[in-house]
Amino acid sequence: MQVAPPLVPRSSTPGVGARGSDVVRPVVLAVAATMLIATTYGLARFGVGLFGPRLAAERPAVAGGFGLAASAQFFAYCLAAVGAAGFCDRRPGPGVVLAGLTATAGCVGIALARDPWLLVAAAFVAGLGAGFASPALVRLVDARVAPPLASLVQATVNTGTAVGLVVAGLIGFAGWSIALTWLVMAALCTLSALVPSRSARLASPSAGTVAASGRTRPGPSEAGAARALLRPASAAVLVGLGTALVWSYGPLILDGAGTVASPDVAWLWIALGLGGLLGPTASLLADGLGTTRAWRLLCGLLVVALLTLILAEQTGQAWWAYLAMAVFGFAYMSMSSTLILIARQSRPTGAAAATSTLFVALALGQSVGSLGIQTLLDQTGPALATAVAAACCAVAGCLLRRSRRS
Repeated sequence: MQVAPPLVPRSSTPGVGARGSDVVRPVVLAVAATMLIATTYGLARFGVGLFGPRLAAERPAVAGGFGLAASAQFFAYCLAAVGAAGFCDRRPGPGVVLAGLTATAGCVGIALARDPWLLVAAAFVAGLGAGFASPALVRLVDARVAPPLASLVQATVNTGTAVGLVVAGLIGFAGWSIALTWLVMAALCTLSALVPSRSARLASPSAGTVAASGRTRPGPSEAGAARALLRPASAAVLVGLGTALVWSYGPLILDGAGTVASPDVAWLWIALGLGGLLGPTASLLADGLGTTRAWRLLCGLLVVALLTLILAEQTGQAWWAYLAMAVFGFAYMSMSSTLILIARQSRPTGAAAATSTLFVALALGQSVGSLGIQTLLDQTGPALATAVAAACCAVAGCLLRRSRRS
């Protein structure tokens, strides 16, 4: 088995500290990278949805910009992920720095925003951080962690979003003002980029390593590759349309209906994050059911979660709301992991590019969905808007075809 060359000097004397360093470095990198994902995704990218009720209460003037701000965050992720993919593959260090800087700047902007358009601009900048973080960390982990541990570290890093959601919920209980809350999250974004950026600065792979990492087996034609991704990408867009309701408006809907009292809104994000921590078990579902059946099951769970939100909103029972968010968290994080497996099956010789394509499709659906759901909420109310979101997830689950590999 070929192991990537070390990116920092290691002891050349066997048996002297080698085993310890081989274990410690992946653990430190895994924790640091997980924290960067936690801050760029769980805080900077999804924070507007959690703190929407408090933003509206403290700054009524910005409430009209929530829909556009949520859409801007998702669209910014698309732009950063597409633009940074090739750049971060060659130089992950600047990618990590950009992730920390944009997430920090966006959080500071939201802390200061008292105008809807300033909120939208700040949310856009905050959304860039996640788009820079993902490709940079994927490359960094692959370069600095030996293959036997790389998959485990990548799976650990992917739980960062759920960790960030729990942290955001805990911050919500502090009772700070919106300005202080977002400034604290800005500081966390800065701190979380320090260790990964240091690891990336130490990374200086040789030209041979870079060339080797860029070589792939001859693959299908571009047209054939595009056809293989058409259905998965369409399904990802539909899931994005449906899940945008929870990410952008879930707390606002439940707080506005009186289902969850304003001081307890943070529990919604904590429940979602705790459910999301089980997301890595998606590989077990895929192994047992195949990726297509696993995808359908997870889309079905998203539908169940959204319909349970309707039940919570209509009955006023908070525990239905917490249950819905926990189920949503598990289904969404597992669905994201399953998208990676689908990408690998659709384009075995171009899995990285395929994964990027599907996640951009997901975020694009969320960007459009945030605007569309805002219109539905204004014109029809939360019940019908949530039902439409559930229908999008249901159609997405039916869209994939089974193949021999799935």
